[in-house]
Amino acid sequence: MKILVKKDYKFFIIISIVFLCFIGLNYYFNYELLKDNIRRYESGIFSRVHTKIEDWTNSNFKDVEKIAKLLQNEHIQSATQIQPLLHKFQQSSNFPYLIMGLDDGNFYISDNDYVTPHNYDLKTRDWYNDTLKVGGTIASNPYISMRLGLRSVSICTPIKLVDKRGVFCGGQPFEVIRSYFKEYKTLYDKNLYLINKGGEILASFGNINDTISFENVNLPNDKYMAIPIKNTNWNIVFEKDQELYTNELNKYLLINLLLYALCVLIYIFTNFIWLRKNSINSKQLNEQNIYIKDVLAKQVNGVFISCNEDLEIIYAGDEFANFYDFYNGAANLKEAIRNSKFLSDDEKLNFLNEIAISSRGLKFRYFNIEFTKENEVKKYLITTAPIGDHAPYGLSFLFQDVSLMQEQESQKTYNEFYNPYVEKLMIFIKQNIGDDGLCVEKLAKIGGYSKFHLQRLFKNYTNTNVAEYLRSFRLERARFLLKFSDEKVSVIAKKCGFAHNETFIRLFSKFYGSSPLVYRQNIRGKIPKKELLYEEIELPEIKLAVTHKPQNIEFLKSKQSGGDILVLLENGDINSKIYAAYSKDGSLSSYVELSGGTWAKIDIKGMNLPIEDILDKACEIFYDPNLYKFKAPQIYFSLTDDKNMDFIYFKI
Repeated sequence: MKILVKKDYKFFIIISIVFLCFIGLNYYFNYELLKDNIRRYESGIFSRVHTKIEDWTNSNFKDVEKIAKLLQNEHIQSATQIQPLLHKFQQSSNFPYLIMGLDDGNFYISDNDYVTPHNYDLKTRDWYNDTLKVGGTIASNPYISMRLGLRSVSICTPIKLVDKRGVFCGGQPFEVIRSYFKEYKTLYDKNLYLINKGGEILASFGNINDTISFENVNLPNDKYMAIPIKNTNWNIVFEKDQELYTNELNKYLLINLLLYALCVLIYIFTNFIWLRKNSINSKQLNEQNIYIKDVLAKQVNGVFISCNEDLEIIYAGDEFANFYDFYNGAANLKEAIRNSKFLSDDEKLNFLNEIAISSRGLKFRYFNIEFTKENEVKKYLITTAPIGDHAPYGLSFLFQDVSLMQEQESQKTYNEFYNPYVEKLMIFIKQNIGDDGLCVEKLAKIGGYSKFHLQRLFKNYTNTNVAEYLRSFRLERARFLLKFSDEKVSVIAKKCGFAHNETFIRLFSKFYGSSPLVYRQNIRGKIPKKELLYEEIELPEIKLAVTHKPQNIEFLKSKQSGGDILVLLENGDINSKIYAAYSKDGSLSSYVELSGGTWAKIDIKGMNLPIEDILDKACEIFYDPNLYKFKAPQIYFSLTDDKNMDFIYFKI
């Protein structure tokens, strides 16, 4: 064995000192980085729970204030009218019960069968006194509801009825907040409290210490963090946890010190291998996440999964858990395909062959698979796309049920003008307009026709080809969003299915004579300033058979169960009409659903404005891109026999 000479010894000492300094610096920076990451991680989780509870209170605040306004608008003349109205409004609200107290001492509740205790003194109740004292909407402290037998909270607001001042409240079970606490517990293993400003614990979750009290504790401090809930006297208190992580880091430092000599020899090699592999995995994971978010943001009514190069499932949407027997504990898609009892042997072989072709690096691929369950055959369009830049590729799969699209061409015998297949296809295009992969090939796979036959059917029915129709509708949707949303031009382009911003700008300028930005600047000043005449009404959800051709109006009348033909206006444009009717026998395969809830009934005759200006004004007031998820608003009017338009209805 060679003995270290003086020169070698000095070199070894220098290397050891350098390495020890490196370990010390590494420990320091890792410690600071970990503290910062813990702080951000805690803040993120705290903010998540805090936001959910604030959203819950804000939603209930709005509901209570809305019902209170409706009560005041009823112009109640007698106190005997109050209880029936409370019962009526409770039936259409999210509150299990509604209560109200007036300053004459009378107490009312929405439940017809509930009897108020004889010794119930309204003016000794905190919810009543606190609301009048604040003079605005508040959330009461939790209490045991005599009505529900559960821990509940009341959202209360001042009200004036029959010339008396009072308080109106909606009661809600407090269990919903506990559910947020449970979700927090799955993310962060420390305690969580809900306290009022006096330090009283209203709710808690975790390994709670019964002796803990916040009455004399100054918050925040090193152990607890407190966040107030807006418009309430509540605070959420989170217990911090850094000791566990610092202890683990200290153990890591000790192991480094004991093994530093070995680390000197293997450090460069092991880190080179680890960093290289980690860099590849991080890049691939980042690509997967971007693709997943992109697809999920654009697609509707689909089951989405993502696999690595070995077809092991690395991501699956919630719908995948109930997707035939594919889930069933299987972590590998190929294994799930081979074991599925809902696919025939031929379908399994077809599926695996298509996967093999997709894994060779094609950008997008579409194919059809049929599942048979209880003698019912369902057809799915499967879109595959590779993940990663180098073969072997990971793959993503989007399953879309296109069974309803399998209407045979012979079904157009409904009417010489009506083709249910093309009508359904046009609705599918509009629902998926944000998919920049939407093309003739994909649409042909949906219907099982060849591309050339599909083009003939579409051209004969619409007098335009598929590509022109797609481009035209995308530009119409983009023009609408430029007028009534504040999103950037690049974002609107992507929402409307344009893969490249430059292509969108070029096409938009060609069709509308100006760039998207100039169009937006010019159009905003042309919307009239006149007030809109309307009233808010409640309408139920309805399913309507539709056609895009006015020649089919008489045909729709023969199929409807009664009432007028409705005219749906696409993208707020009076010139883009779809005709709709209630389907009497359910035989029409093309339909849309009008959402139930609050609608604006707009008075056309009283406005004395062109109908185009009225629609622009309505969209400016009511259209919320987030509510509609950047889709077109729901607008319609009735097509009466005398052709007069009295009202337009706008979903708000």
